[in-house]
Amino acid sequence: LLSVLGLALLTLAVSLSRDPSVAAAHVVALLVITCPCALGMATPLAMAVAAGRAARAGIFIKSDGVVQQLTEVNCVVLDKTGTLTEGTMTLVAATGDEAAIDLAAVLEKNSNHPIAAALQQARAPRLRRLGQADLPVEAFTAVHGSGICGRIAGHDVAVGRPGWIESLGGTPPAPLATALAGFSASGYTPVGVSVDGRFVAALAFGDRLRDSSVAFVRHLEASGKEVHILSGDHPDVVRTVAGQLGLPPEQAHGSVSPEEKHAFVERLRSEGKIIAMVGDGVNDAAALQAAHVGIAVHGGSTASKVAADVFMTRPGLEPL
Repeated sequence: LLSVLGLALLTLAVSLSRDPSVAAAHVVALLVITCPCALGMATPLAMAVAAGRAARAGIFIKSDGVVQQLTEVNCVVLDKTGTLTEGTMTLVAATGDEAAIDLAAVLEKNSNHPIAAALQQARAPRLRRLGQADLPVEAFTAVHGSGICGRIAGHDVAVGRPGWIESLGGTPPAPLATALAGFSASGYTPVGVSVDGRFVAALAFGDRLRDSSVAFVRHLEASGKEVHILSGDHPDVVRTVAGQLGLPPEQAHGSVSPEEKHAFVERLRSEGKIIAMVGDGVNDAAALQAAHVGIAVHGGSTASKVAADVFMTRPGLEPL
């Protein structure tokens, strides 16, 4: 061993005096030739140790190649709800037909979306008082990135993005349209409710930014990475969040469907960028797979964890 190290130092000295640009390559070549077994073991050992330390830090890495790929990432795409925000939505405002909002809350018991949990929690006392908490839901359908619909007590009920609700045939009356615009301008997530094809209620939900989100985005930018936000929420809401994070409006993309998220990541790849996608929902799964490295945050859906190359086992963005 001492002889090999001596030869390596001698090679380094000679190479530096002749051509410093090849000195490192000559020393490595000497070590590879003289100690192939040791160097052959070094890389997998280093990767195993790194994976173990990552696991203790709350990061589960599925394959060693991901670690190398992460060193080359120059663009990070972030989901908003549940990733940059805590994913704990609260019902901030509701306007329109109260009975329709009750039906919407009953419908939402079939969904595990944060907005569904917030609406159920807000309306649960009223539903129990009216004896409607256990109304059966028929023909329940979830449209990823848009909303849900079903049949309750003989009525066709839909809850979701206002644009999607309108596409079902229900144009909001002027008071509701004004309310929805105000919700978006205030940075809340607007949600529409239709019953039997009529747009009859507007809801606003708030979701607090994670304490670590601002520092996380600033760290990414300081390390020279381009950062984008992709969200199914209204563009005004996404721009508000981007402003809180110090990102320019052109890097905040709202009303994006799961298919559009996938297409956005593919477009960035076609431009030669090395992409890391961070998300938590079913609607992020395709984009997570399309990215060079997909990262699912703690508390995310099973689909996001399956699609991702890395997932967090601790809450928040600190592990990442």
